[in-house]
Amino acid sequence: TACALPTTSTEQRRAPASIVVLLSDATPAYTSVGSEIERRRPGAVETLNLATDAERTKALRVRLAQPRPPTVIAVGLPAAQFARRLGAGRLVFCQVFNYEDAGLAGHGVRGVSATPPVREQFRYWKLLSPSLRRVGVVSGPGLPALLSEARAAARDQRLELVHAPARSDRELLAAFKRLAPEVDGFWLLPDNRVLSRDQLLDLARGRVSA
Repeated sequence: TACALPTTSTEQRRAPASIVVLLSDATPAYTSVGSEIERRRPGAVETLNLATDAERTKALRVRLAQPRPPTVIAVGLPAAQFARRLGAGRLVFCQVFNYEDAGLAGHGVRGVSATPPVREQFRYWKLLSPSLRRVGVVSGPGLPALLSEARAAARDQRLELVHAPARSDRELLAAFKRLAPEVDGFWLLPDNRVLSRDQLLDLARGRVSA
């Protein structure tokens, strides 16, 4: 009788992925990033979910110690911090706003800005509202690089940036109320440390009058 030769499964034949996309959880904003990267780099990407793929994410430490480790693309703060702790030598993170406080900066680490280019934001805002003169911004502690970039962008458009720090969503709303009579508009930052759902709704409803 003829005997079949042993075959190698597709999974066994497949070369290790050169890119590992590490998602913080199954939030659509995160999974859509992973899907788009897989679409653009078919066959070269492996997607792991930090919330559900515990064993596979633990095994990632071994792969990162290999001579040719994969590039890790971390989506969201928990994934970025996890990859940093693992010692990912080539790490790209995105959808992380306050990366400085999170300690993500370092050799071999690159980030994708969580906001559109500030210069373009202010340039288009001035085009839409030529009378704009003073812009208020309220944010949590830190963010020196972003605020420095924003001040330079404001000067280019002959705008004055008025910044107020806050440590909570309550302080943010109080700062907005205090600044409202003094500025022509507010530049909102996606700072989850101080911008809560309830306060955002209050701002959208115009409840910022002094």
